[in-house]
Amino acid sequence: MAAKTPKSRPVKKVVELQTPTWLEKIPFALTLVILSIFFYIRYMFRNIPIERDEGSYAYMGHLLLNGGKPYLDFYEMKPPGLFYSYALLSGLSGGNLAWMHIWMGVLTFIGGYFTFLLARRWLDAGAAIFAALAYAALGMTAYASGFSIQAEHMVGIFAIIGLWALTKGLQEANRKWILMAGLLLCYGLLIKQNGLFFALLSILIVPFFNYIEHKDKWVRRTLVDGGWLAAGAAIPVVIFGSLLFIQGNFQEFWFWNVDYPKSYTSSISWELGRTLLETGLNKMTDELPYFWLLGGAGFLLIWLSHLSLWKKIAVTGFLLMAAVSVMPGKRFYGHYFLHFFPALAMSSAASIFVISHYVKRWVNSLAGKMVGPTFAVIILLFALSQHSNYYFSPNYTKILRSTYGSNPFPESKLLADYLMTQKSPEDELLVLGSEPQLYAYTLADSPTRHHFMGFLLKNHPKEKEWQDEVKSDVENNPPRYVVWVQHPLSWVPAQGADQSILNWGWSLIHQDYSPIAWYDQVSRNEVKVVEGPEAINYQASGEQYMILLERNPTQATSQGG
Repeated sequence: MAAKTPKSRPVKKVVELQTPTWLEKIPFALTLVILSIFFYIRYMFRNIPIERDEGSYAYMGHLLLNGGKPYLDFYEMKPPGLFYSYALLSGLSGGNLAWMHIWMGVLTFIGGYFTFLLARRWLDAGAAIFAALAYAALGMTAYASGFSIQAEHMVGIFAIIGLWALTKGLQEANRKWILMAGLLLCYGLLIKQNGLFFALLSILIVPFFNYIEHKDKWVRRTLVDGGWLAAGAAIPVVIFGSLLFIQGNFQEFWFWNVDYPKSYTSSISWELGRTLLETGLNKMTDELPYFWLLGGAGFLLIWLSHLSLWKKIAVTGFLLMAAVSVMPGKRFYGHYFLHFFPALAMSSAASIFVISHYVKRWVNSLAGKMVGPTFAVIILLFALSQHSNYYFSPNYTKILRSTYGSNPFPESKLLADYLMTQKSPEDELLVLGSEPQLYAYTLADSPTRHHFMGFLLKNHPKEKEWQDEVKSDVENNPPRYVVWVQHPLSWVPAQGADQSILNWGWSLIHQDYSPIAWYDQVSRNEVKVVEGPEAINYQASGEQYMILLERNPTQATSQGG
C-alpha cells in the first residue's frame, strides 16, 4: 500500500504593498522636526551657568585666540584639539557664553542628522529616525550635563560623522571618504583621549566589511582601505605636531598628556569608581529609561536580524567601545557619558529595526516601515510631556544643584555679573580655587597660568614649584580683583598634599584686599548675596561661600597701580 503523501501546510503570504511617495519622505522630514525641537530646547538653556570644566575650556580657547600657547601659557591634560575647538567656539561667539551654547546646539543638530544617516546605512530609514531621536534626547540628559558645552559632546559628534564617512567610503568603494573618516576620528581623539576607542572601532570594521563583502580579495582591500584610513588620521597628527614643534611646547604637551595623566587615572579606587558608576547609572536610567532598555535589548536582538555580519559587529562594537570610553580614570562623572550616548542611540534603534523586520514578515512591508516613525513619535511626545518643565521652563539653579550638588556654579554667575559692573577691561582677576568659569564669564586675564588651582594640590613632584610660581606671578603683578572660594570641591586636596598655597592666599586677601561682595551658601537651595559697602563687615553664616575682593587703594598706590 502506497504511503500517503502528507498534506503540505499552506505558506502564509506576506502582502507586499507599494510604498506611497509621501511615506518615503517621512524619515527625513520627521528627523528634521525632532532635531529642530531639541535645538529649541538647547536654546532655552543658552544662559544656564557653566561649570568648571566648561569654564576652563572656554577660557583657554579665549587665551589661544589672543596669542596664548597651549601647555606654556595655559594647560590641561588634554590633547591640543580641545584648545583649538574651543578657540573656534569662542571666535564664533565673540566669547559670549550664550552664543557658545547656541553653537553647541548647532553641532548637536549636525550630530543628530549624521546619526540618522549612519543608522540608515547600518539599519534602515525607519530605525534611523529613532536613532536621531535617541541621540537628541539622551544628549539632553540632565545628570550627564547634556545642557552643557562640554567637550564630550564634540567627541561623540566626530565619532558619529567619522563612522558614517567610513561606512560610506567602504560601501561605495570611495577611498576619499575613508581618508575623511580617518581625519575625523583622529580629530575626535585629539579633543579628548577617549576618542581613541572609536578610532579602534573603525580599524575593526574595515577587515570585517571586506571579508564579508569582498571575500575573494579581502586582504588586499583591507590593506588599501586601512592605508587610506591611517593616512587620514595622520593629517591632524602632522598638523598639530608641527604646531607644537613650531611653538616649542612639545615637551610640555608630552608631560600633560602622557606623564601627568598616569597619576590622575590611578588616583581613584575601584570601590569609589563603582559607587560613582552606580549612582550615575541610576540617575540617568531613571530619566530616560526607555532608551536604555531598548539599547540593552538591541545589543542582543541585532543578532536575530537578517543584517550582514559586519553591520551586527559594527552596532555591537560601537556600544562596547563607547562603554569602554567612559572607563579611563574610573571617575564616571555624568558628562563622560555624552560620548556613550550616540552608541546607545544606535543600539536602541537596532531594537526598533528588529521589531519592524518581524512586522514586515508577519503583517506586510508597509506596516513594518511605519514601526520606526510610530515609535519615534510616541516616545518623543511622551518624553516632551514627562520632562516639559525641564525642557521648556528650566530652573537653572535647581538643575545645577541636582546635577552638581553644592558646587558654586550658580554663585559664580552671580559674582561674574556683579564683577562686570565694577571692573575695567584691562583689570586682571585671580581666582583662589578651581572656578575658571569666572575667567570665561568676564574674559579677565589671570596673572598666572595656573587658572585651575586643583592641579596644585595633587601630590605631584612639581607641586611646590607650581605653588611658588603662582605666588611669584601674583606678587609681581597683583590683580585688582581676587575671588576666594571656600568650598571643598573647588580645591579637593589629595591626602598629604602641600596646602601652603591656601594659607598664602588667605593671608593675601586679608592683608591687601577688601571684600566687595559675598555669595554665601546658607543652605543647598539658598544663597545670600551681599554686594557693595555692606560686604566689608559681612560674616558668612554658611560653611561654603565665595568672596569677591578688590585691592586696597593703599596697596594699589604702593604697587604703582
